[in-house]
Amino acid sequence: MINVALQASKDLALSLGLFLLLGVLFAPQVVAQLSLTQLEEQELLYLREEEKLARDVYAALYASSGLQIFNNISQSEQRHMNAALTLLQNYGLVDPVGSNAAGVFTNTDLQSLHDELVAQGAASQIAALQVGVLIEETDIADLEAAISNTDKTDVIRVYNNLLKGSLNHLSAFTNNLAALGGEPNPGQGNSNLDPGTSVYEPISETLYIPALNFPDGQGALWSTMSCSAWWKHCRRHLSSSR
Repeated sequence: MINVALQASKDLALSLGLFLLLGVLFAPQVVAQLSLTQLEEQELLYLREEEKLARDVYAALYASSGLQIFNNISQSEQRHMNAALTLLQNYGLVDPVGSNAAGVFTNTDLQSLHDELVAQGAASQIAALQVGVLIEETDIADLEAAISNTDKTDVIRVYNNLLKGSLNHLSAFTNNLAALGGEPNPGQGNSNLDPGTSVYEPISETLYIPALNFPDGQGALWSTMSCSAWWKHCRRHLSSSR
């Protein structure tokens, strides 16, 4: 009995030793996984509010256009916001949304964009859907960039899920736009377009952006900008104009 007890004690000691050794070996990896680079933090914080922008703009456009698609996708964007919030909490970051009401943003660039896009989309149902296309194209570009800038498996998993959602939203907006007889570029041959609706200019084969009255000479940039680059340019202009 004594030998059995001694052997059991030795086995327990060996197991504890192995457990502690594994803890020493893998603890640095766990700490690294729970730490974000400065760029990863910036993109996560921005994407949290960018999802809020989508939710709030769509809620406003549902009210102005009466199109059910905006109500449906606005609710989906709330789930996107929740997913981003979970990541923020996991990494101990302060939520930029906080208790902000709909249409209110910590990021002043996003605040300006929200106000501009709501005004653009209120012109007509077609204009509203074109704003939806713009937002989803931009979300897709930003998510793809964020995925390429991180090696965190949990972050990549969430971003990929958000990307799939944005692709679905883009398809839905595009299909609804076609059903109304609208085109991505209403400035070219769309007889159903209200003449007072803002003209959109192409910047890629799939994305058309609203003319936001940039200073003279900047319009030439539109034809060469990527979606993400235009978004950043627009934010800079709107901020500097206030």
